[in-house]
Amino acid sequence: MAQVDSKSLEKLIFRLAEPLEVGKVLRQVEIPPDEGDGVLRIILRLDDLDKADTKDLLKFIEAVEDSLIEKDERFPSVRFAEAA
Repeated sequence: MAQVDSKSLEKLIFRLAEPLEVGKVLRQVEIPPDEGDGVLRIILRLDDLDKADTKDLLKFIEAVEDSLIEKDERFPSVRFAEAA
């Protein structure tokens, strides 16, 4: 399995967020350079993390991870910039 490029990952993540409440506050997706350790790091920036519903955030993270496991050989690690 190959690695998906950053732009495609960003588009996929925004598409997954769109139908959810988190899609209203998702501002930026950051994919740091690959560190060669098999982990795909994803940093999400929200307009206001406090305005996002916890259940919605968990559903969104699960959707991102499930989708990326099928498309990229690296293990996805999703974090919020505000919490990093």
